[in-house]
Amino acid sequence: MYSLTDSDGSTTVWNELIDSLERLVPGYNCMEYTAAISETLVTTNYVFIDLSSTGCIDPIIFAYGWQKTANDQYDFTVGNNVTKYTITFSNDTQRMTWKDNASNEITVWDRE
Repeated sequence: MYSLTDSDGSTTVWNELIDSLERLVPGYNCMEYTAAISETLVTTNYVFIDLSSTGCIDPIIFAYGWQKTANDQYDFTVGNNVTKYTITFSNDTQRMTWKDNASNEITVWDRE
């Protein structure tokens, strides 16, 4: 992930956050937030800080089914929950932007 902008418009750049945390506690270099995407499935992998130690917790993995709607939005489904996103991609920056249409939160992903 490149950055996350919350519904209040506050942006966090992921690598800047990780760098700051690693300077405080070097064991936190295990933090990770990645996604793998196919035509019908999105899988996210989160590794976060273990607040009771100087390391990270086991990965948390989510898999979402997704489909494009007629108005160029994407519906992500996990169980009975459906989240609607507007997704754009820039070939110039190799970044994908996901806007949650309910909360207006924006996540920007770097392509690897």
